[in-house]
Amino acid sequence: MVEDEEDNRAKKQWQKDKNRFQNLINSLPEINVQDKVFKIPSLPGDKGDMDIYNRECYEYLRNFILNDTKFSRYLITGNPGIGKTFFGRLMLIVLLKENKKVLLDYEAVTALIYPSGDTEYVSDKVQYRQIAEEQDVWCIIDGKGIN
Repeated sequence: MVEDEEDNRAKKQWQKDKNRFQNLINSLPEINVQDKVFKIPSLPGDKGDMDIYNRECYEYLRNFILNDTKFSRYLITGNPGIGKTFFGRLMLIVLLKENKKVLLDYEAVTALIYPSGDTEYVSDKVQYRQIAEEQDVWCIIDGKGIN
């Protein structure tokens, strides 16, 4: 009985999360990542839509990562509040606009997002590893959610 209630809650939450991801996909044509400030719809765990302040360093980092042919993994570290999470959101938008699959892993949810808007909830380590090892999947991992 308790498990059924928890399962129902989890299913309802996942449906809400899927709707948020679909809303993001539907909004992609209107999002201009070249703008100094642009808004993205809320993602799971967010309290509302988010303004992204497009810092000068974001363009450099984005181009470096996307154009690099030597390395396939990057770790961005820094003090709290310098924009790592916002850069991750910017990369999510850029990658989806370029029709890339993205494994998004952060505090609120872990999901594979397809450019078509389909989403796949990732619930265990085996599935996570299989997806992360796919050649055409980009992984964005952020240990902190946005409130």
